[in-house]
Amino acid sequence: MSLAFTFPGGIIYADKDTGVDGDQNTDIAVPAYTNWIFQSLFVSLETDGTVANRTILVRTFNSDNEILDAGIETGSITAGQTKSLSLTNQTNPSDDQGITKAGDYRGQFSFGGLLKAGDYIRIRIVSGVAGDQYQYRFRVRAIGWP
Repeated sequence: MSLAFTFPGGIIYADKDTGVDGDQNTDIAVPAYTNWIFQSLFVSLETDGTVANRTILVRTFNSDNEILDAGIETGSITAGQTKSLSLTNQTNPSDDQGITKAGDYRGQFSFGGLLKAGDYIRIRIVSGVAGDQYQYRFRVRAIGWP
């Protein structure tokens, strides 16, 4: 009798950025000759004292800048609050999607997590101001890494 272990193909790739101004978009693009399976994305927004209702919006675009999905958007985040959005490729049946006990948001990628070369995810703070700061981190499985 023989025993074989199998593992998913590809390479795990992770990246992050901190201190991004709230009025700036961030695009996370899939490199040429590569497909990505998104495993997780975490965005945390810390708002300043400016009175405004902000939301964290995550949308997917193709290489022609066409929107691929409706996106995922948090509820209102007001002045002086810190809230986050956590997205995964899989849903744990024991976890409800939506608002957590701490008032943060979580959900699942609406596009199934698979993106081809040239596609990208855009992180946008709707009604964000320069005094707001956000950070993000993501983890993908890269297939066909150049």
